[in-house]
Amino acid sequence: MTVPWNRIGSRYKKSGVRGIVSAIDQRLRRPCTRLPEFHSCQRFFRNKYGLEIGGPSAIFQADTLWPVYSLASRVDGCNFSTSTVWEGSQAGLGMRR
Repeated sequence: MTVPWNRIGSRYKKSGVRGIVSAIDQRLRRPCTRLPEFHSCQRFFRNKYGLEIGGPSAIFQADTLWPVYSLASRVDGCNFSTSTVWEGSQAGLGMRR
């Protein structure tokens, strides 16, 4: 796999770390085929309760590599701040302290 260092460098110069994280996030949100290994792991997530630190994550949503959210009974999220470099501000999104 060839890494497009020029594109990564120009994105960093233009938007900083947030731009890089945003580009990765957009790639992860693209619909794709599930990983073959996921089939054997589904039993670990089906009808379970979970806690995701820093979520929700695009890779766990429906039609992604690891569609865990659709299998679990409930997944709660925990963020350590209402504003981060990778997410920006999340104030007013119903977060509780």
